[in-house]
Amino acid sequence: MSDETNSKLISDLYSKTDEDDVTQTIEDMEEVGNPVFLHPLLDGYRKYSTSSFGHYFIAALGLIKSPETKSCLDEILLLAERDNRDHVPWVLDVLTQHKHFPSRASDLATAIIRGYLGERKTRLSLSDFELKYTLDYLKESGQLKTLNDLLRNILLFGEIDRQERAHFLAHLLRADPAAEFDWLIENKKAIIENAEFELAVGKELINWEKGKRSAQLKEIIISEGKGRGRELLIADIHKKKEQKKVQESKANEEERVVYGNSALLEQIGELRTQINLQIGAELFAGNDLLLKQIKVATDESGLIKAGIELR
Repeated sequence: MSDETNSKLISDLYSKTDEDDVTQTIEDMEEVGNPVFLHPLLDGYRKYSTSSFGHYFIAALGLIKSPETKSCLDEILLLAERDNRDHVPWVLDVLTQHKHFPSRASDLATAIIRGYLGERKTRLSLSDFELKYTLDYLKESGQLKTLNDLLRNILLFGEIDRQERAHFLAHLLRADPAAEFDWLIENKKAIIENAEFELAVGKELINWEKGKRSAQLKEIIISEGKGRGRELLIADIHKKKEQKKVQESKANEEERVVYGNSALLEQIGELRTQINLQIGAELFAGNDLLLKQIKVATDESGLIKAGIELR
């Protein structure tokens, strides 16, 4: 892209005020990806940090590959913390993409997750994917294992909805499967007495094909469960049994083709009769011998052999 085009995009970013015009300029900058846009995008975020489209600047800045990108991300994190905490998960997502885990970002991510132990109205309101951004940051930074007790308490006592519970459970199990399956088994009563918890566990267990502990927890939910989590696991077992039957049937089913020579022998017999009539003599004996040569072959080699023996 020419310097002239880059200059025009920068000029547009500073001069335009209409939301659609600004976001279009940001998208154009994303496509170009020139490091020259780093500081204009940072300035743009300062200007629009409290707007509904402020996160566009964060996403665009994260797509630019430059040695300066990480320092700009550090700065934009501080701006988001000060001006619009709703944007913090977006910054965390970009930091994860760049494998950059500053201590302040880790503190903010942990604080966001701790908020789920309190009342819903007192915590940062995150969308489904924003919660995932935050948990993914903690996972990739290696800190999620240190927060296992926090995630356990959120699952047991937090005011969380179905999607939030699914995210917390999935991340907890993947941080340390053996330890967390043991914890779930120990707390089976809490799971079974909470229909939403049982449902989340049932859905998650479908993804775990192997493992002694996951199999044990499946048995517990199926034998002692009362809700949809149990129903899902039973349905999944039946589904997999049917799939296995179909696969075994296909594997054991041999293609059986039957080759018969009766029609050919019938034609030969008719030709022999016609020749005898035309020459007025019995050049060929009767067709009784032909009838004795009727054979059936179940494969190609058998067919060839029968053809050779046909006289």
